[in-house]
Amino acid sequence: MSLTEHAEIVLIEDILRGDFEQLELEKGRLFRLPWGMSVSKLRVMGVVISSFISEDRNFARLTIFDGSGSIELRSFEDGVRLLIDENGEIYGIGSILDVIARPRSWREELYLQPIIVRKIKDPNYIILRTLELLERKMSRMKIMSKMERRAIAESNLLYIERTIISALKSGPMNKNAIISMFPHEKAGTIEYVLDKLINDGVVERSEDVYMLRRWSWG
Repeated sequence: MSLTEHAEIVLIEDILRGDFEQLELEKGRLFRLPWGMSVSKLRVMGVVISSFISEDRNFARLTIFDGSGSIELRSFEDGVRLLIDENGEIYGIGSILDVIARPRSWREELYLQPIIVRKIKDPNYIILRTLELLERKMSRMKIMSKMERRAIAESNLLYIERTIISALKSGPMNKNAIISMFPHEKAGTIEYVLDKLINDGVVERSEDVYMLRRWSWG
């Protein structure tokens, strides 16, 4: 397995703001990140700020910090070797680690169970990772911005549509009168909604006059 296979690169704060889904997989539940992506593995880079290993060496944990937050890595039995350095000691304070792990929870406490751990010797990699994450975040924000603008536009069209229907319940109206109801909207937008209402069978037109179809009154 490569270090990047099927693991979403994130900040620790992204993990802390995420949550588990109810869907059960063979190796645990999927984890939903704040922007809606569901994953089973995560990749983080951080500096060790505390560490512990049991006397029987069957359990080890260490806490890493990446500037956005901190989280524990926990390993059990054979997995403890992942948190051991080349000298046979648990990674000490100040070590920079690049980690692929599965998100886990015990008594509502979130932690990571490592799959692959690599010690980073050049601190410049932290800067490169930060820039990569910033680029990803900006891309997500652009996508969300487009989605939000689309939602606003759709909501606005629905408002225009309902307002026209409500007005036509009082009787037929010509196009100019309907357009004048929306001084801040382009005439083309109102005409688009009117055409949609006609295609939907809600409104009918006689020359330049619009009226509700009888069956649509209510």
